[in-house]
Order: sequence, then structure tokens, then C-alpha cells
Amino acid sequence: MLSFLAVVLVFGLVIFIHELGHFTVAKLTGVKVVEFSLGMGPKLIGYKGKETEYVLRALPVGGLCAMVGEPDGLQSGGEVCDESRRFDRQPPRVRAAITVAGPVMNFVLALVLFVLIYSIVGIPLGYSNRIQEVAPDGAAGAAGVLPGDRITSVNGTDVSDWNGILLAIQNHAGGEMDLVLDRDGDSRSVTLEPRLDPESGRQLIGIMTGPENLIWENLSPGEGISAGFRQTGVTFGVIIQALREMFSGGVSVRDLSGPVGIVQTIAQTAQEGMVSLIFLTAFLSINIGICNLLPIPALDGGRLLFILIEKIIRRPINPKKEGMIHLAGLVALLMLMVVVTYFDVLRLFN
Repeated sequence: MLSFLAVVLVFGLVIFIHELGHFTVAKLTGVKVVEFSLGMGPKLIGYKGKETEYVLRALPVGGLCAMVGEPDGLQSGGEVCDESRRFDRQPPRVRAAITVAGPVMNFVLALVLFVLIYSIVGIPLGYSNRIQEVAPDGAAGAAGVLPGDRITSVNGTDVSDWNGILLAIQNHAGGEMDLVLDRDGDSRSVTLEPRLDPESGRQLIGIMTGPENLIWENLSPGEGISAGFRQTGVTFGVIIQALREMFSGGVSVRDLSGPVGIVQTIAQTAQEGMVSLIFLTAFLSINIGICNLLPIPALDGGRLLFILIEKIIRRPINPKKEGMIHLAGLVALLMLMVVVTYFDVLRLFN
């Protein structure tokens, strides 16, 4: 139930903010919005306002801000209105502002979430020396180490955080290793022998940490805002680099994640706690914003490209031709989604 709610909330928030950006700028510029909906598929509930119908649909992915006069001519359902209120009758700068508003709102959402985390919770410094999980078939499990134990010493060297533990294990010359544990205030010693992982070449004893063991440093409001901006910039860089590798052939379609993979990631992250889930929400929001700005037909970036071409050639583009190109782009994206979902399902069952 927790995982389902997390998926609905994360997808719902990111999509709602995106469509709200289009909707708000369209309303401010006088463009008639026919439908504002969250989700895809069958209609669950709806409310008809003065001129806009607000709809919640069954599948918690995707959304819609349908305006009269959009290039594809499908979303507005053939409705008519005063010419001055049609999307395609607006000057290029207005259409560009409406189009880019969705991705921009995704970036704003991510920034706000990062700032809130850093201002309220603080900044993570690393992991404590507390063990969160013990592999049942590992050396530590065999020696009687339990989840919740704190490792205070490795081979006589005091350790206070997870990095110190890892460093001490990797510097171990071989043979048996002595650990001193703190278990609910009681000190006890155990002896075990690390096992060499042939793939990574690292010595392992079968212990794991997790988000619950993060050490946080409190920040002032100003420092929290600054850290939020920095994290937003870093996330931008990570996603842009991933896109470069994808388009250069460094990443295969098999490595991409579609709705199934994202749902699985959200469900797993929800088990790690609210902070991890908020970080993931911010990351997905930036990801969706950047991907929507790619100059691909049917995406916001494709629409912006047509507006730019119109500005360059100084005449309107045939709306039927533009609509057909966007429709072809939508079909191509749906086909890619089917392929990505297929590999997501394979990974899920494997």
C-alpha cells in the first residue's frame, strides 16, 4: 500500500506541476484551455468549469493541458472559440512561453524540494558506523554480527563512520580480522575472516548500510538555499551527461527505464524513507523537464523547434503538416516506450 501511494504521489506531483505550468501561462495569456487532466486512460472523475473540464484518469502516468488551436488538432476535440483565444493565433513569444512553462515548472519543483531538504533536514555528510543489514551467508553473519550493531574498532583501529570501516577492511592484509562492536551499549569482540569478491577484487564481510544511517549536518536557511541550487545544477549535469551517452551510443535501449522501471524504483525508494523519496521526486522532475525540451516532435522541445523555424522563415507553418509530424513523433515515442517497457518487464522477472 505504501509503495502504491508513493508511486501515485510522485507521478501525480511531477505531472501536475508540469501541466500546471502550461495551464497557468495559457490562462494568463487568454488562450482557451478545454481540458486539464491528470493520468491517462479511462476517466474516473471530472468537473466542468466555466470553460475547462478538470479530469482525473485511471492510469497515474501522463497528463494533458488541451488548448484550442494546438498543431495536432486532436487534444482540443475540435472546439471553437474567438480567434484571439486560439493557441495557433498567438504570437511566437506567447506560444513559446506556454510551451516552455511545463518544463520550467519541473525545474522549479526540483529546486524547491532540494532547498526544503537541505534547509530542514540538512546536508548528508556520510554514513554512521551502524550496520543496517547483515548478509546471512557472509562472514559477519557467521560470526554473530547483528543489524543495529555499531562497529567501533577494526583490528585495533577506531572507526566512527562507514568510510572508516570500508577503508579498514580493504587495508586488511588477509587472514582473520578483529572487530569491536557496540550492541545497545555493551561492547563485544568478534573475529571473522573477510571473503574476496572475485568480480570486484574487494574484501567483503557481508554488512550493509542504508539511508537510515546517514549523518546530517544542519544548515542555516541561506546555506540550505545555496545547497539546493548546487544540487539542482549537479542533477542537471548528471542527466545531460546520461543523454549524451545515450545519443552517442554509449547507452543501449536495454539500459533505459520506462514506466514499469520507474514505478519499481519509486516503490523501492519509498521503503528507504521520505528523504530518499523526495530526492528521487526532484531527480525525476528535472529528468522529465529536460527530456520534454528535446527537439523531438510531440514533445515540448519539438513544438519550440517549430516556433523557432516559423520565426526564422517569417511565415506560419502549415498546421496540418506540423500536426502530422507531431503525430508521427508521438507514434515513434509510443513504440520506443513499448520496447523500453518490454526490457523493464524482463528485468523485473529476472
